[in-house]
Amino acid sequence: MKNYFFFDLDGVIINSINECFIISYKAYYGFTKNIYKSETYKKLFFKFRGYVVTAKDFLILHRLINKLLSGKIKNINNNNFMNLKHKTSSDELLNFENMFFYCRYLYQNVNMNKWLKMHTLTNFGHKINNFKNKNIYIITSKDFYSSKLIIDHFNINVKKIFSTKEISRFKNKGNLIKDFVNKKKNVKVFFTDDSITNLESVNDKNVVCLFANWGYGKNNNDIFKSINSDYFDEEIY
Repeated sequence: MKNYFFFDLDGVIINSINECFIISYKAYYGFTKNIYKSETYKKLFFKFRGYVVTAKDFLILHRLINKLLSGKIKNINNNNFMNLKHKTSSDELLNFENMFFYCRYLYQNVNMNKWLKMHTLTNFGHKINNFKNKNIYIITSKDFYSSKLIIDHFNINVKKIFSTKEISRFKNKGNLIKDFVNKKKNVKVFFTDDSITNLESVNDKNVVCLFANWGYGKNNNDIFKSINSDYFDEEIY
């Protein structure tokens, strides 16, 4: 049986939280606003970034931060995050997502080097090219163009990038990986992500789901093994 490795990009291989904050803030408030209202606002964004799975979710996060700061809610948690998301129309979410990617596109075209410097490698990201097994795939809710720019910038060697377009076609990461397994046959996939939502989307006995505990999310599901960034250091695969 052949082993393959699927890794999320944001939070697992790269730290992109500064870029996501700046881009999502501009998509939400517009370019006429200051980069952020307060240091408290930014800290709250960083604290609750783990609830975001796709670019659409940044709309919900910014709305909840405003509610929290205005005293309308006492905390941000998975329940009020999901409740607000379900109450938000699909058109509104899609419009925000389009604006988010447009803002990112503008930043890239105005100053590509400045945009790239918004990203850094995680400790795990520094190690990934040392894998003896080179069957490494990226599966990310980021757009392909941006993902490729980052991968090339840090000279990371991967077989393929599955971006938000492919994931949308399969509805979620789990279905995409299942399709990959079915086509390859007699393979085992190790899927590492920092989002429980993404790991929960998997329904295939040939896929081992691993929670990256150095990322943005929190592991509130005992089903998934939490791993440190040195988990793959021993060449046992």
